[in-house]
Amino acid sequence: MITSNLLITICIVILFSLYFYFEYDIESDFKEKFDDAKASFFDKIDQIYYINLEHREDRKDEFLSNFSSIDENRIFRINASYEKSNGALGCLKSHINALETALENNKSSGKEENILVCEDDFYIKDIFYCNRIMDYAFKTLPHWDVIMLAHNTHDSVDTEYKTDKGEKIIKIKHSATGSGYLMKKSYIKRLLEIFKSDHEKFLKSNEWKSDYCNDVSWVPLQQKDEWFAFVPTIAVQRKSFSDIQGGVVDYGV
Repeated sequence: MITSNLLITICIVILFSLYFYFEYDIESDFKEKFDDAKASFFDKIDQIYYINLEHREDRKDEFLSNFSSIDENRIFRINASYEKSNGALGCLKSHINALETALENNKSSGKEENILVCEDDFYIKDIFYCNRIMDYAFKTLPHWDVIMLAHNTHDSVDTEYKTDKGEKIIKIKHSATGSGYLMKKSYIKRLLEIFKSDHEKFLKSNEWKSDYCNDVSWVPLQQKDEWFAFVPTIAVQRKSFSDIQGGVVDYGV
């Protein structure tokens, strides 16, 4: 004869079994959708170049966790230039190195491809939104040179492109932050030229100006070429220890 205590125990076991079954099913479904979104986003990127100081294995691992399922032959680590007394100079030289490497890797390719240049604190906030807005941009923008995945925008113009969720594409006129920008292969040389020009000006004068910072140097191009970004933004700079600042920084952009 089944006692009331035994019946209660059986019911509890059944309820817990159902809970864990549905929880596992929900988690499995979420993981599948998450992986699909990542794969779809990565399909839009032909090559990734990330800037990383040799001794910052922690940042390297954190960065690569964003791209764990992408073909490793499409990811290139760029050894960052470290200038202890002038971090901005080191940053400019690092971005020059990244673009020169990308240019060399693509000189024999006739296809119109795109490359993503990142600093190692680049972090994708929401892969579902990221994939959705990138899909929208690729389908609607008639032409683009650079899409800033992370940005700190000072001047922009709204475009006609807005999703039914209110997310929008803006045309950049002045935006800082070089932590993650997607660019057409055909545009590499143009951006590289302005970076190298400002670097050469510094070498000749030995006087550093804020205009030579990589995310200021490119402003003249932003004002006349096809630079875009998303609101809300796709990515931010991850909170982490900065060798340049000598402490933990959280820029929020």
